[in-house]
Amino acid sequence: MSDIWELARQLGAKVIFFKPNEEITKDGMYYRELKTVCLNDNVSTMRQENVLLHEIGHSFYGHEHFQCHSKGWSLKQENQAEEYVIHHRAEQWLAEYDWEPQSIDYDAFMRYFELDNNLYNSVVKVFNSILTDHQTCASY
Repeated sequence: MSDIWELARQLGAKVIFFKPNEEITKDGMYYRELKTVCLNDNVSTMRQENVLLHEIGHSFYGHEHFQCHSKGWSLKQENQAEEYVIHHRAEQWLAEYDWEPQSIDYDAFMRYFELDNNLYNSVVKVFNSILTDHQTCASY
């Protein structure tokens, strides 16, 4: 069990698993009022952790869903939650190195963590941000 599950517990989130059917095909859902994350039992543990991180990301940023929010506002919140996932996974990836890598194989990173291909640009952005921050700290 990874630290992701512990983080969810520390935030007070209950995690339950469900079997998908014709009506529910998502990998996961979050019910804020119940502080409950529901995860698809038929996907890999890696994918379940990504969904859990995504929902933790919404909590981290204080996102709330209202019917009056525009699609653009919802998309912004979804992008922030996905970047939270990528940032957490990137830190895990970089922790495997004893030194700062000269280059990142983004495709290998995405395959390893089972991230959707449509997140490629966000992956590059997050890694650039992390590596820039690390370089700034190292120069002091």
